[in-house]
Amino acid sequence: MFSININMSKMKGGIDMSYIVEKVFNYKDYQCVVILHNKGFVTYRCGYVSVPKDHPLNSVNYWYIDDNFNCHGGLTFSSDKNTTERNYPIKSDLHWFGFDCGHAEDFEEPKSLSYVARECIALARQFDNCKNANITSLLNEKECEYYACN
Repeated sequence: MFSININMSKMKGGIDMSYIVEKVFNYKDYQCVVILHNKGFVTYRCGYVSVPKDHPLNSVNYWYIDDNFNCHGGLTFSSDKNTTERNYPIKSDLHWFGFDCGHAEDFEEPKSLSYVARECIALARQFDNCKNANITSLLNEKECEYYACN
C-alpha cells in the first residue's frame, strides 16, 4: 500500500485530491487497482480495471459503454490518453475504466477493500468476455450514431 498526493486540478474542477493505492493485482490480462480516496470530509474506495492495448474498448470513453457493463454504481471513469488522467489511478500507459463507492447510500455502509476488489474482478471478466467483439456491439445504442455504426 502506498499513498499518493497529487494535484488533479485540471481533472477534478480544481479540487486537490489525495488517495492511497490499497491493492494492485492482475486478473488475466487486466490490471486492477483499488484506491482509498480522502476528500477531507469523506473517505471512500474506488476500483479501476485496465484493458489491454488490443482490446476493442481501448481509448473508448465510459459514457459510450456504461449501459453494457455492471459494477457497483456503474462506470464513472475512463482515462484519456491526452491528459494527466493517463497516469491515474497509477502510472501506466494503459486505458482505465473505474467505478466509485462514494454514492450517498455507500456512506451508511462503506465498501470494504475485498468488496471493491471482487467488483474489479467481475468487471475484468466482463471486459474479457467481449475482447473479440466488434466495438459497435459494445456501445450504448444512443452512441452508435456518433460512431456511425450503421
